[in-house]
Amino acid sequence: MNINQALEGFIERSRTLGLHEQDYLIAIDFLKYHEFGLAFDQVVVQLYEYDKNIDKVYYKHVIDIAIKLSIPINEYSYLKELVR
Repeated sequence: MNINQALEGFIERSRTLGLHEQDYLIAIDFLKYHEFGLAFDQVVVQLYEYDKNIDKVYYKHVIDIAIKLSIPINEYSYLKELVR
């Protein structure tokens, strides 16, 4: 699975967790222009800002995508607070 497909699935899954429609559309727009880091950041930051619950599987997906994007995983460790 390439990074585009991984992010597409990630963004769709985020939508089911309560990502607001506007944030979803922004992330999809970033993805369309191959701004993968911005798409990822948009989703993660907004889920955190709105205190949306996530599960362990989703958090692992966050870590996996961060690694694919060469982002240090500690940059998004705060998201672990949302695992419930």
